[in-house]
Amino acid sequence: MIARILVFALLIVSSAPTLPAQIARDSARLAEVVVTAHRDSTSPRVRASTADLLTSQERISRGLHGLSGALRQVPGAALVATGAPGGVASAFFRGVNSNQTLLLIDGIRVTDANTPASALLGGFQFGENDRLEIVRGPQGTLYGGAAIGGVIAIIGEPTVGDRLTSDLEAGRFATYQGRLHGSLARGRWSASFSSSFADSDHERPQNNSDQRAQSLAVAFRPAGQLEVGLTARGQQSSFTSPGDIRSTNTTPGGTTEFDHLLATLYASGRVTHRWSTRLTLGRQAYWLEGRSRFNGGDEFISQLKSNRWVLDWQHRLALSDRVRLIAGASGEWMGVTDPDSDRDERQRAGYAELSVTPSDDLGLSIGIRRDDYDSYGGSTTGRLAVGYFVPTARLKLRGTIGTGFLPPSLATRHGGPFQRANPTIKAEASRGWDVGVDRFFANDRGVVSVTYFGNALRDLIGFESAEFPALGRAVNIAEARTRGLEISGRVAANRLDVRAGYTYLEADDLSAGTSAERRLIRRPKHSWSVDLGWHRDRLTLGAGAFAALDREDSDFTQFPAPRVNPGNFVDASLRGGWRLGPSLALRGRLDNLFNERYEEVYGFPTLGRRFSVGITLGATR
Repeated sequence: MIARILVFALLIVSSAPTLPAQIARDSARLAEVVVTAHRDSTSPRVRASTADLLTSQERISRGLHGLSGALRQVPGAALVATGAPGGVASAFFRGVNSNQTLLLIDGIRVTDANTPASALLGGFQFGENDRLEIVRGPQGTLYGGAAIGGVIAIIGEPTVGDRLTSDLEAGRFATYQGRLHGSLARGRWSASFSSSFADSDHERPQNNSDQRAQSLAVAFRPAGQLEVGLTARGQQSSFTSPGDIRSTNTTPGGTTEFDHLLATLYASGRVTHRWSTRLTLGRQAYWLEGRSRFNGGDEFISQLKSNRWVLDWQHRLALSDRVRLIAGASGEWMGVTDPDSDRDERQRAGYAELSVTPSDDLGLSIGIRRDDYDSYGGSTTGRLAVGYFVPTARLKLRGTIGTGFLPPSLATRHGGPFQRANPTIKAEASRGWDVGVDRFFANDRGVVSVTYFGNALRDLIGFESAEFPALGRAVNIAEARTRGLEISGRVAANRLDVRAGYTYLEADDLSAGTSAERRLIRRPKHSWSVDLGWHRDRLTLGAGAFAALDREDSDFTQFPAPRVNPGNFVDASLRGGWRLGPSLALRGRLDNLFNERYEEVYGFPTLGRRFSVGITLGATR
């Protein structure tokens, strides 16, 4: 199956130059750099990793104000959510588990085995200036644990000029959203802030969400290329769910409360013309509480609190015009509290990556990293990447191979109220690789990419049960393999912007008892997305769709849980906007255009057809 898709994809790549020959010559070229997720500026000409960039302007023009909506446009992400927007979500990048893909915000790790990403993936709201960068494949050499599937990076773009905008939106299911953004630049100072809310009653009884988000960024440039600044973000959300639609419990629902705070202080600058450095101090506070009640019984309450301090010092050295070195050291302290325990962990790491460009058309990089944890031990990861550009064919060949790991959580090491301790448990480990080809066309305003990838995972952590009243424990019992094909394309014309992606995925649990149980659930075998945007003068129009086909899930209302087929789906949307003047704009949006009744997670239906209208007021100087 992969071979047939690959042949078809290569035919697309080879024919790419004939597709948009009529694109205007004054069109904007595709973005030249992806900075945060690589720790360095990297040109698409020799960049080996498969990467996606969504600037703040591109994201706003598509009406993507939440992280979950943006990730549905990324090849290989396989995002699934438990029903309506605002709930918890998972992203299976290239088929690996959700906690094996790292989420970075303002350069700080905010997820690991102790702090699950589900609430952030499902409810994170962007600030007005935020850009989204995604690098797929193992990135543990630069970022350590949990970067097996890749890195999702969110960072604010620089403030430009003085601006104040407000935005209000209302739609079906008693949905109301609002955003306020301001930015100011005075001499060496610049600042920006954003505040937003999103409330909805959704479609089912006892199903509503309430979200608030705030962000602040201040920067000061005292001299030359030196910059010091701070960032601060807050998110507060509440999501009430009526539970699984197939459950026999009379009141199976519950409420999840989430509170997240992230702040950084940083200083960055160029020490010499060949040496630049950045020192970042970060503080994260994560609080998650779930309340549920079953069959009219007592309310069950679960809580998780974590506090993280991060210190990272990174250096970029131009050893020559053709050789660059990224090197640094980082340290973390984390405290994790639940109703039964209070534990802490300290971690130290050193990393280095050497990049060599023997010519303008060839790039090579090799990196190594060592992470050490107080209570777990250490892991060493490495990565090798090669990118080669063929100017006459406007073609780039690339490949990467790297290792990754995910340390076990403190609860699995030290035990808890429902499990025994296992101090000898090992980290989950992986080896990932990909090879691909990129075809640039239309004066580098368009690109078509094909990537064949694979991951081999070992020492995956599962649960070993025990005879009552003894408690079970977490153990390393599983191995898994994922592999597949990603095809993506982008054309950025003067009035037209088109993105499209397709992923074929095979994801198997190699330790499963029977062949019927080997396939990993909630990873669609086929998924695709497309988004088209067009503008002329004051009018903006757009359309998009994402789809998942050949899926498999488990029915957890039964024991043991049988495998089920939740069915295929296509979710399409339309959008449009009209600018009445320099400070006033109207817009409308229609989601789930065909009123598909589908469940990304079996038993949790998504919302039906819904519309919204909005107005934007702004002043810019």
